[in-house]
Amino acid sequence: MKIKDALLTGFQFLKEHNIDSYFLDTELILCFTIKKKKEWVLSNSDFELSVNQVKRFKKLILKRSKNYPIAYITGYKYFFGLKLKVNKHVLIPRPETELLVESTLKVADPQGQILDIGTGSGAIAVSLAKNLENAKIIASDNSSFALSMARKNARTYKLNKKIKFVKSDLLEKFKNLKINIIIANLPYVKNDWDHASIKHEPHSALYSGKSGLVHYFKLLKQIKKYNINPKYLIIEISPEQVEIISKKTKELFVNANIEIKKDLAGLDRVIIIKF
Repeated sequence: MKIKDALLTGFQFLKEHNIDSYFLDTELILCFTIKKKKEWVLSNSDFELSVNQVKRFKKLILKRSKNYPIAYITGYKYFFGLKLKVNKHVLIPRPETELLVESTLKVADPQGQILDIGTGSGAIAVSLAKNLENAKIIASDNSSFALSMARKNARTYKLNKKIKFVKSDLLEKFKNLKINIIIANLPYVKNDWDHASIKHEPHSALYSGKSGLVHYFKLLKQIKKYNINPKYLIIEISPEQVEIISKKTKELFVNANIEIKKDLAGLDRVIIIKF
């Protein structure tokens, strides 16, 4: 099978299985299969694939047709200009989460300490460490698998010495610690929401009770209880949760100032809470 035939086969199969990104995904899978860059693949359409390459390509196309994430197939995802390793133990970084990083960079104290809760792949922590030369960054997660992946991504960019990795259930390991900014992309999906696009990702990184806000409510209460006193809490949410989170914040922190940031789709996505 030639490259041009493999691409056509992949396009058609994924399109028939309602994969919207069938064109790009086929190219990525083929590049991954034969270990060549996209430019090479597109300029060598008559290149003949080996029997093993054809088998592997078809196997991965079949996997993708069942909504298995392309990032898990290739083993990486680009985020904030960085190529990050991912696997089934971590949530795949989303483009909208880059707004969390951007918002943090705008208010960060160059010498301050930043805590990234629920770091997952380490996307946020590594991006901040890359862009803040002197900041002290802590990346925490309650999953050892996630922390292992985050450490790998930090090492890739030689940032592992700038980030301290801690296994913790939210703020349990950080009582009375002086932190300038807490940044969090915690689970915020309601338990009864089911969608093919996320069914292969770790449920513990997605779902947060009937309201979708169990983790964030717990975090707010811990900030109050543990006397951490951050200057900012910056979080990612679903647009319909803004009012509920804002109300809960004001109940616990009367003088808090709340700012909402919209993502590229014009949806409320990030809440910046200044205490």
